[in-house]
Amino acid sequence: MSKKDLFEIVLKVIALILFIQFLNHLPELYVFYTYIDTAPFDKSFQGTARVGLVLSAIILIISSITLWFFSGFISKVSFKEPNNLVITSTVSKNDLYSISFTSIGLYLFLSSIPSCISSLIQYSNAQISFGSRPLVEVVNSFLLLLLGLFAFFGSKGLVFLLNKIQSTGI
Repeated sequence: MSKKDLFEIVLKVIALILFIQFLNHLPELYVFYTYIDTAPFDKSFQGTARVGLVLSAIILIISSITLWFFSGFISKVSFKEPNNLVITSTVSKNDLYSISFTSIGLYLFLSSIPSCISSLIQYSNAQISFGSRPLVEVVNSFLLLLLGLFAFFGSKGLVFLLNKIQSTGI
C-alpha cells in the first residue's frame, strides 16, 4: 500500500463525515422552511437565513461528493512519489476501509445517543406546538443511531459493497 492509497482512504472517510454532517443539517432545513413564514422575524432576516442554511447544506454535500469521487485524483496530485515506492504493511486496503467504517459507525452511534435522549424528552414534553419539529428531530436522531450501528456491525459488508461499486468504475 502506498501513501497515495492511504491518503485516498482518509479522503473518503472525510467525505463520509461531511455527508453525515449534511444529514444532520436536513431536519434544521425542513423545520426552517416549514415554519419560517410564521416566525416573528424580519423579512430581511428570513432571506439571509434561507441563503445561509441552503448554502451550508450545498457546501457540505458538494464537498462530500467531490472528496468521494475525486479522492484518487487528489491523492495522486498530493503525493508525487515513484510508482515502485510501497509501504510494506500487513494491513490491506480493505482492512483500512473496514476500520474506517467501524470507527465512523462507533462515532455516529455514540454521538447520536445524547440527541436521541434529548429529542425524545422534548417530544414527550412538548407543551407548545412546534409543528413537527420534535418528531423530525426524534426520527433524525434514531436514523443516525441506526446508521451508526449498521456501519459498526456491518463494516465488512460495506467494504464488499464499496469494492463492488469501485469495480463498476464509480
